[in-house]
Amino acid sequence: MSEDLSPGMILRRHLKHLSKRRRLCIMVESHQTFIMKTKTLLALASFAIASAASALAGTSYQATGPVLELTDKKIVIQKDTEKWEFARTPETKVEGTLKVGEKVTVHYTMTAASVEVKPAKDAKPEAKPAKK
Repeated sequence: MSEDLSPGMILRRHLKHLSKRRRLCIMVESHQTFIMKTKTLLALASFAIASAASALAGTSYQATGPVLELTDKKIVIQKDTEKWEFARTPETKVEGTLKVGEKVTVHYTMTAASVEVKPAKDAKPEAKPAKK
């Protein structure tokens, strides 16, 4: 019959010869180390997930200026000498009270809705198959 030589069994054998107070101190230290390692691992995992999410989201930009026009569907701001219009959806997060005249910073990303490929100017059109 072979003995169980797992780390837990070895620790228990070692602890058996120590005083109750010392055993308790070792157990508490082991538990605290486990908790610290677990918290560190969770923090690293959270950072990795956040980094991956921001990389997948693409580059984000921001524009700051006074609100010129405001509806449920759009926000128009004055940026330098130009009017910038942003679509507004139910998912648009607004911090504070949004109203015309207020200075705001809009955070946005540029995402392609569709792409149409145009043939090059000097490219020859494809030859159509001959009719038989």
